[in-house]
Amino acid sequence: MQTVLSILRAHFREHNRSVLFASGATLLFALIGWAVVYGVFYWFTVAFLSVKEGLQFQGTEHFNRNFLSSVGVLYVATLVDRWVFRYSPEAVDRRPFSETLLDVALFLPRMTLSVFENFGVWIYLSDRQLGSAARLVEVIRERGRFALQEVPILIPTEREREQIVAALRVAQVIDIRPADGIAWLYIGSLAPGELTPALTMKGSGEQGTAERIRD
Repeated sequence: MQTVLSILRAHFREHNRSVLFASGATLLFALIGWAVVYGVFYWFTVAFLSVKEGLQFQGTEHFNRNFLSSVGVLYVATLVDRWVFRYSPEAVDRRPFSETLLDVALFLPRMTLSVFENFGVWIYLSDRQLGSAARLVEVIRERGRFALQEVPILIPTEREREQIVAALRVAQVIDIRPADGIAWLYIGSLAPGELTPALTMKGSGEQGTAERIRD
């Protein structure tokens, strides 16, 4: 029978593989996109200069430099758009044409930057932290839920505690749900099946779980 520690280790490994695959696929599509954009703009540039200069056309010696400069401007605009401006998450019926145009212009830079952002959910825990995470999950399984404010009892170090809880949430091993003014940790619905709470009874719901905890 697998231990909670081995289950978590395997689940984190699978999660990181997914992050790596998603980042690699995104990078591949971004590179293909940039190659297509480069080819299209190069073709139009050659066609325009050929018509404009005729027999005096000698090539596009400054094209690469101008193209890279334009790409750099787009990346700067993407960073400014992401870090400075804040948009409402609420859906709107109509968007200004300028915003739609901006989304199109910044599509590839945003896709490229998302490759690095994907690694923000990469999980790395030391063996000691993995052991602490396993103990926390075991307690949640046994009790059905565990108060977030009581986690320092199991993991006294604040930084380590934050890292472990964040890793378990990112991997969807645990969920945090408020009840009675308290934030409770539950085994997540997308957690590995082997981590199903030991005290969970089908059809009992939250009330039954709370009663078993009080007992």
